[in-house]
Amino acid sequence: MADRVDVDAPPSLRNLSGALGRYLRARRTLSVLAAAIIVAVAGALWGNTMIELPAANAAGSVSFPLSAVLPAPFGALVALSLHSEMATFDAAAARRLWRLELCQVVIGGLVASLLLRISLIASATPSSVVVPAQRNVWFWAGVALVSARLFGRQLCWVLPLALMGPLEPFGVTLEGAVRWWAWPLHDGGSVAAGVATAGVFGIGLALSLNTRLRR
Repeated sequence: MADRVDVDAPPSLRNLSGALGRYLRARRTLSVLAAAIIVAVAGALWGNTMIELPAANAAGSVSFPLSAVLPAPFGALVALSLHSEMATFDAAAARRLWRLELCQVVIGGLVASLLLRISLIASATPSSVVVPAQRNVWFWAGVALVSARLFGRQLCWVLPLALMGPLEPFGVTLEGAVRWWAWPLHDGGSVAAGVATAGVFGIGLALSLNTRLRR
């Protein structure tokens, strides 16, 4: 039956299917998806494990669950999915590929957000944490896209890692209030964090997918 469908399919459909398959294989889409699933499983198993770091507050330290940092690797994987083993060919065909890559980033972000939600719910994380965590997937995806533009798509994780490190220790005042610039630490109802997330993600998209800036 499968062979018959393939034979009867219009040539244009077969060509499109083949091109899409090559596009996804060049970007190791299944490997990236597998990595995202591994992160989700780790979050489900150890999401409530507390991490303690030194901080500039009255207590001298800050504690937060592992689930608080999960959006960063999910966001980095969204950007990493754009890395292609056929980078030279992609650069030549950049003007035709950017729409496909835009769809890939959006779909990847939705999948990452869904996996994170499933992971946090499985670890009995409160909904007050789940909502901002899903928002932060898009924030860190934007940061990773900026990193991809600056350092190359294989190194899209550099900026998220560099920014995530000091965020928890220095993003809170001595009185325990979240600083205005620590947007990933804001609650789910924060308008400023929502606007900042949209802005960072938009800038990341513009820089990463702009064909005139493509390496």
